[in-house]
Amino acid sequence: MAKRDADLHKNHRKRMKEQYLEYGIDAFNDHQLLEMFLFFAVPRADTNETAHRLINACGGTLKDVFMSDPETLKSVPGIKDHAAFLIKFIPDMMKRVMNENATEDCRGKMGIYEARCDFFEEIFSGVGKEELHAAAINARGKMVRQKKISEGSFSSVSVHTEKLHDFARKNSCKQLIIAHNHPGESFLPSRQDISCTEQLVSSFSVFGIDIIDHIIIGNEGGYSLRASRHCEEIWKY
Repeated sequence: MAKRDADLHKNHRKRMKEQYLEYGIDAFNDHQLLEMFLFFAVPRADTNETAHRLINACGGTLKDVFMSDPETLKSVPGIKDHAAFLIKFIPDMMKRVMNENATEDCRGKMGIYEARCDFFEEIFSGVGKEELHAAAINARGKMVRQKKISEGSFSSVSVHTEKLHDFARKNSCKQLIIAHNHPGESFLPSRQDISCTEQLVSSFSVFGIDIIDHIIIGNEGGYSLRASRHCEEIWKY
């Protein structure tokens, strides 16, 4: 009986893989996709019920599962360290791939503020905590590289100045675009956002580096401080 159950289990996985290869991802619902994903993390168990438990425990959607922390994942019966690691690793790896694609697509377009907003919307997609990023712009106005500078509040100006200057120096650039996100909130800048931007623009002008824009990404999309008539005084330096 045990051998028969094992054969049925093996054949079930084989059939699902064949169905995916023939019909594509749209042929499956969320829990079936998660069930297949878990084939590679839980090699010798029925992952159907585990997939249902994960979705229910994490918030009800496939996205909720991949956005959950490892401890929440491991609280679900059937999910151990290896499976929790794989669930967390895949979105991070795909974000790196998507960021590289977005960087390549936008290398020659960063002189347009709408393109800056679109670019950083991709960068901050799915990010649930506040982060500060920067894009290095070369003498021809093209983006050389973008990087996450720090996590947490945008208000730590002294720390950001040091890290941003190091980023600009390593990339031999004279222009920077900075960006941060307001997870789940409006993209409109706070007074602190404006004050910190003004300090950074002023201090970097001493180094001969021009911070040409500050993009804020919120739940409505992107906001360019450079394009805002309310922040014109920031770029008077």
